Amino acid sequence: MALPGFRHFGLKLVAVALAALIWLLVSGEQIAERAMRIPLEFANPGDYDGIERDDVLDFEDLRDSLAAGAAVGVANQRTGARFRMRSLLSPRERDMLLAGGLLAQTATTPSSPPHPTLSPSGGEGGRGSLSPQGRG
Repeated sequence: MALPGFRHFGLKLVAVALAALIWLLVSGEQIAERAMRIPLEFANPGDYDGIERDDVLDFEDLRDSLAAGAAVGVANQRTGARFRMRSLLSPRERDMLLAGGLLAQTATTPSSPPHPTLSPSGGEGGRGSLSPQGRG
């Protein structure tokens, strides 16, 4: 017979661990270093042939170039070659990336007023109430 305090202990333990993990992810705390992938394409496709495996590339003013929607300057440390790359992001995706992700962007964006047809008062002018009394 199990002790009353330890009934469903495994389930409680899993729930607490899951809640802690979700809290860390939602609060923005970094558990491990995260890499950000940015879709870029070569302005001149021939520049691709000048890059070899394990080359180190320096992205010059990456954040400023992305914010302006301009091409990004790239330098290959091994060869010293310089070339340009352009972003494939839409303006919405670019703003989300620069904010640090969707959650960060949502947290910094001022909230908009509720949609008129979904507001608790029933929408514009009190019509269209969702309560049973408002139905004809």
